[in-house]
Amino acid sequence: MSLPALGGRASRRYNDSVLRVAAIVALIACGAGLVWYYTAGHAAPAPDVVVVQPVDENGWIDQLYTANPAEVEAATRQVHELGPRALPLIHQTFQDSGASTPRVKAALKACAILGPITAAAIPEVAEQLPDPTLTAEAAVALSFMGRGAFGPLGSPCRAFARRS
Repeated sequence: MSLPALGGRASRRYNDSVLRVAAIVALIACGAGLVWYYTAGHAAPAPDVVVVQPVDENGWIDQLYTANPAEVEAATRQVHELGPRALPLIHQTFQDSGASTPRVKAALKACAILGPITAAAIPEVAEQLPDPTLTAEAAVALSFMGRGAFGPLGSPCRAFARRS
């Protein structure tokens, strides 16, 4: 008994159809894998956000200039809620010669947040301009504090222009 010869048109057609079926199966498998990857990767629930509220009414000043965004957001919200009632602590911070730099920066940031409400603190904010560690924060605060702050804000620029 002899076997039929291998090769020819029939075996080539058979091989082509097997390759086509294999390619279709591979494409379907890749598509199913992509669907699984997409749904499994995006199905994770978002983490819960913890809002940190300052414990006392003056706690915002210690949280306003920290590295924790949740604390900064809570302190910013509290400054907005306090409005003009935050001014006594801002004045107290500027008048305290032993106040830490982050605390003074927090008071400056509060002035920027409250804007023209803090116009009474313009002279105290302007006093911070010569300190190189506070210059940027003081300038930003003054820029938000209204027209009355433009004079103190512009005087260092005019002095610099005269020296040049």
